[in-house]
Amino acid sequence: PGVTTRHWFCVLVKNEDPRVTRGTLTIRSALGEYSRKWAAKAERTNPYYLSFRLERSGGTNAMQTIFNDLCSGFSSEGTEAEAEAVFYDTEGNEVSRLVFDMIRAVPDREGSEDNGA
Repeated sequence: PGVTTRHWFCVLVKNEDPRVTRGTLTIRSALGEYSRKWAAKAERTNPYYLSFRLERSGGTNAMQTIFNDLCSGFSSEGTEAEAEAVFYDTEGNEVSRLVFDMIRAVPDREGSEDNGA
């Protein structure tokens, strides 16, 4: 019997609206012909953000590349990924929605004017 290795990371999504008590995060990603969708839920435990846990278990080389690129935030081989966070109040009503890219094509150079010293 082999050992199953599980890897995970958290995506923090800023939301300071006091009405928000929980949220969902959906990430759609692709690398060439391979695509993958992740979904996570979070309850508010911090007044500034919600923390969504994403997990990878096994998978193809393409899926591992996508997961590694999601963790780093940068594309190593042309990975694309878009996230949608939906925030809800206590009664389950949608309060707001946010769509954003999860991966940049190339990292900012250290010390560049865009990201500070």
